[in-house]
Amino acid sequence: MTQVRRRLLRATTTSLAALAAFFLMVAALAWNYEPASAQGGGAGALTLTTVSDFSVCVALPGVVAQPGLTDTIVSSANGGEIRLRATVEDYFDGSEIDATQWITGYSNPSYPDEFPVVGSGVLTLYGSYLRSQEVFTETTSPRFFEARARFVGSGFPAPTNGDIGFYRAYPPLQLPPGDESSIRLFVSQPFHSSNDRLMYVRSRDGTVEPVVDTWVDNWGDVESAERIGLAQYRNYRINWGTTGTWYLIDGSTIITAGTNPLPHSGVVTRTTYAFLYNQDPESQSPDPLLIDWVRAGQYPSQGEYTSCIQDAGQVVNWTQATVTATLPVSTAAQLATRTSVDGVTWSAWANATGSVISGTATLSPASPSGRYLQYRLTLTSGDPLESPEVGALTFSHLGPASLVVAPAATTLDPGAAQQFTATVFDANSNVIANAPLTWTADSGGVINSSGLFTAGLPAGVFTDAVRATASNNISNTATVTVRDLPPIANAGGPYTGQEGQTVNLAASASDPNGGTIVAYDWDLDNDGQFDDATGATTSASWGDEGVYIIGVRATDSGN
Repeated sequence: MTQVRRRLLRATTTSLAALAAFFLMVAALAWNYEPASAQGGGAGALTLTTVSDFSVCVALPGVVAQPGLTDTIVSSANGGEIRLRATVEDYFDGSEIDATQWITGYSNPSYPDEFPVVGSGVLTLYGSYLRSQEVFTETTSPRFFEARARFVGSGFPAPTNGDIGFYRAYPPLQLPPGDESSIRLFVSQPFHSSNDRLMYVRSRDGTVEPVVDTWVDNWGDVESAERIGLAQYRNYRINWGTTGTWYLIDGSTIITAGTNPLPHSGVVTRTTYAFLYNQDPESQSPDPLLIDWVRAGQYPSQGEYTSCIQDAGQVVNWTQATVTATLPVSTAAQLATRTSVDGVTWSAWANATGSVISGTATLSPASPSGRYLQYRLTLTSGDPLESPEVGALTFSHLGPASLVVAPAATTLDPGAAQQFTATVFDANSNVIANAPLTWTADSGGVINSSGLFTAGLPAGVFTDAVRATASNNISNTATVTVRDLPPIANAGGPYTGQEGQTVNLAASASDPNGGTIVAYDWDLDNDGQFDDATGATTSASWGDEGVYIIGVRATDSGN
């Protein structure tokens, strides 16, 4: 490419004055650009259904080491669920009795070496009992007891002499005279006696009021059939209110026989305790009383569960939450989420769009894009005898599926800079905000980690030179043109001389693109033609005094 530089020479009797004028010639380049196709996926889901899912923090344990439980509990019932925590609640998942909740001892003074055993998530009772540390008084009314229990072994032997429900401070064979507390119990016996069933329910308030027994007729009056019924783990529940006491098995009011129909008395003014009891020592009982879990007392009106951090492995859009729950009447659950790109800075908590129902519901998280998600369940109950239960959650997410680089093409001088940006989209064409990007430039210049490109040499058109890459190897490119700038020519001067005498002229030039100057051509008569002399140096003379314009054209090695 050539550069023209002119000088204006003024001739006088003593000198010539030179004045330069510039003429620049710039070539404009044009090209066709079509963005590269970028396809991907990154769809996934995190499903949480087990006790481990709800309670073991794997992602970023240094940030959240364990879930937050405020009046809630992660229950091992039904494989795992989140619920409000009752006054007394135990799933016997450890290896020892929880002494903060229970007092333990032997049932029969003749067998003082018997004691409760916990293992494999089950409480085993031979000749021993558990009594709650919690004392239930009239301030805890209404109240409930519920336990998943098995009274008969798999060989269908006779049941144990077992009691579960509410009882006094001491077991039956150790009860001091004159105890005025209350009892509400499921009672099993090894054979028909005055109560003509293997199980009956019993209520009594103090020692003056008579015992009220009602036969459980769920399995009829044939002992073999009753043993089969009692050999299954079943949910035994007592709802004890001020107006009456109801007994339920597996969610339904018991089928009764005998002379004392339900409900039993609803007196709540006396003290009582949650109670698990087997009177028979191992030497006299073919099978123990087995308790899977127990709950008793009341549920709080509200509680919160705040989860461990969930990790999608990349920045994603959290598109959907599926919640499976059981919501008894007067109970509810609400889901909120927050997200983070880096696990340090988090969005505000936002309630999901949609409602948790009894069954399975699909909600839409309202949190922004993020790699990490944390969820919060707010459980409420207007009935102290009932709790909502959340048994499963699935969070679906979409990762990068495409991206667009802007600008798609740019033209720069050598050394000039251009800030590139990239917008990342998921498969639903929604923007994934703050998705990490890797920027590379394989020609035309260099680019930093934030997408700032600096043009280099040589000049030219560099197709797909700049590339932005998101996770899943989703990428797209931009084209860069680096201009071939003309050389910068200088005709020298100002020059002075005598009319008719030779004036020596010296030109210089430089190439911004780093090329070599290969030719100089002079226009000494200002006719626009550079055909009067060649070379970096030359000489000329003018016959009359005056001011004359001269020019020089430099040619670089690129042209």
